[in-house]
Amino acid sequence: MDYFSTVVNNWYQVAGFNTELPKHDCGRVSDILEMFRIITYGIDHHSKNRTPVEDKLAFELEFQGFNHNDPQENHMASYVDFLLESWLHLRAGEERLRAESVVDALGKYPRPITLSNFVAFDVVGC
Repeated sequence: MDYFSTVVNNWYQVAGFNTELPKHDCGRVSDILEMFRIITYGIDHHSKNRTPVEDKLAFELEFQGFNHNDPQENHMASYVDFLLESWLHLRAGEERLRAESVVDALGKYPRPITLSNFVAFDVVGC
């Protein structure tokens, strides 16, 4: 990183702004969260089928978060917070999310949403 980039990056951090997490790191975070979602589902499935996973093993298989002392992992942790907050906002309309529609919903979304469609200030996201 050249001197100018270092100064700008340090200024962003001091000012409280977060730079955008690189797309490949966003994918890594999503993959990690998906892995733990599947593990959690498996543990719950075994518990319901009366073949529970030992508590110690279940604890070791829980998502332990990211190391906030490491700059990259701290940034990933901020992205996880952003994702959770985003999904929790949708939770308020959960009844509609689970409702059975009589209108084709996909027609309302004619193309995939791209990152360029969003403008956000002071948000860590991808």
